[in-house]
Amino acid sequence: MTHDDTPKLSPRQSTAAAALLAGATQEDAAAAAGVSRSTVGRWQRQPEFRRALADGQTGILEAAARRLVGRLALAVDVATALLDDVAAPAAVRLSAARLLLDMAGRYHELTVIERRLAALEEWQRQSEYKRAA
Repeated sequence: MTHDDTPKLSPRQSTAAAALLAGATQEDAAAAAGVSRSTVGRWQRQPEFRRALADGQTGILEAAARRLVGRLALAVDVATALLDDVAAPAAVRLSAARLLLDMAGRYHELTVIERRLAALEEWQRQSEYKRAA
C-alpha cells in the first residue's frame, strides 16, 4: 500500500477492479484487463485487491447517498403535494401518507439511537476519567 493507505494495484488490476465495480462478470473484467478469468479470481483472493474493491464500493455508495440526500426535500414535497391533493385517488394519497409516516418514524428511531449512543459514550468517558483519577 502507499503512504496514504490506498491499495496499490497494477494497471491491469485497476482495469479489472473498475470493470467489476461497474458490474462486469469476472470473465468480462478479465477480458477488459487482458488477463485470464482465473487471474482475476486469484486477484480477488488477495487482500490488496479485495481492499481496492471494498474502497471502490464504499465510494460508489457514498456518491449515491449524496445524490439521495440532495433529492430528499423534493421527495417530501412530492409526497406532501400528493397527500394534500384532494382530487388524487385515495390509494395515491394513502401511499403518500404511509411514506411520510414511515420516514418520520425512521427519523425518530435514528435520533433516539443517536441520543442513547451519545449518552453511553459520555458515560464511558466519565467512567474512564474516574478510573484514571
